[in-house]
Amino acid sequence: MGGLPQEWLMELHRFVPKSDLTIILDAPVDTVVSRLSSRRELEVFEVDKEFLSRVREILLRRASMYNYPVINADRELRLVVDDVYGLITNALRRVA
Repeated sequence: MGGLPQEWLMELHRFVPKSDLTIILDAPVDTVVSRLSSRRELEVFEVDKEFLSRVREILLRRASMYNYPVINADRELRLVVDDVYGLITNALRRVA
């Protein structure tokens, strides 16, 4: 992927506190671009579907590596919200 090397970015994250919960909302790139463009004018990187596909692949790989939950965001908003709410509720129960 162009831009900054992933290894360098990962090294920087060593100093960032670990999150209690990371949730990946996943949807096909065409769906994401369509949703974004229906709200506003897109930024330069948001129209580059190849770039967005690479970012998606990286995020899904990281989710697999670190056991992050991945929610299918290519569904009705209500279903996505219910899934996110369930993950947050369960995480809060574990720390309470």
